[in-house]
Amino acid sequence: MSEIYYVEEKTTSEPGVDENPILTHWLLKDDIRVCKHCRRTFEASRFSEYAAKQHLARYHTQVDETMSFTQYIQEFSPTYEWGVHKCRLHNERSFSIEFFKYIMAPSKWENELLYYDEHAVIIKDKFPKAQQHVLVIPRAIKTTLKHPTQLSITDKDKYQKHIDWALNYIWHDFTSKYKLKPGSSSPFSSHEEFNSLAHFIANFTQVGVHSVPSMENLHIHVMTTDFYSKSMKHKKHFNSFNTEFFVRWDRLPLAEVPNTDAMERRIRESELTCTYCKQGFSNRFAALSRHLGEEFHCRFVPVK
Repeated sequence: MSEIYYVEEKTTSEPGVDENPILTHWLLKDDIRVCKHCRRTFEASRFSEYAAKQHLARYHTQVDETMSFTQYIQEFSPTYEWGVHKCRLHNERSFSIEFFKYIMAPSKWENELLYYDEHAVIIKDKFPKAQQHVLVIPRAIKTTLKHPTQLSITDKDKYQKHIDWALNYIWHDFTSKYKLKPGSSSPFSSHEEFNSLAHFIANFTQVGVHSVPSMENLHIHVMTTDFYSKSMKHKKHFNSFNTEFFVRWDRLPLAEVPNTDAMERRIRESELTCTYCKQGFSNRFAALSRHLGEEFHCRFVPVK
């Protein structure tokens, strides 16, 4: 677990606070309080037991509130390294750090997870942009704080089994919920193709990352390419998965991090195109959305 749990302070006790386990996770200096895990600072006048608990619950959810820092060191054997959290603490109240809890304490969130092990967690996207849309989230701190387009070949080899698990999951779940209509065309022209894992993956899924991530933690999208979902609400949603803004797994790593402004322009300005028939819709997202629904229902019917 040394890839996951890091502390930036070695001191295991503080005079006068050992009777309160929560406070042992903090350095008590003259006018500031410093988290021993990540060096998040509070002005002494703004610090309280409640603030300490809130911070630990958001960023270090593996810490039980009855556990002293000494007990934490003994149980988790964290690695000591200065600066490993890279001061990414400015979004503490933002949804963008929502994945930290899964990384740090997956056993506490098992009802929200599809799968987890010591290397990654897999969850359903809470706002899916297709009928099947899951996320593979690496747990190693130095990986989760990387820009997603900089995943190394070594990283990809490490998480390929999780990608394969996710692909198998969405194939099984989709084919258990839908069956192919007779006379369907691309991507499935026969029941044999529809029920073939290899054909399904090659012709009806995509794996990749966003060039401008919306979350603090690196995550990999594994999804079907129907793009038929109530959460697909506007042009930017669609183009974020159907332009160069979405970097496919086999292209990683990129030589350099893409320019944010250029990528944002790409999803704003690129015209909309149906993923089934390639019909163009210019900027008419509502028309495309209706069309994608029609394309979906002319191919698939729910299993009763």
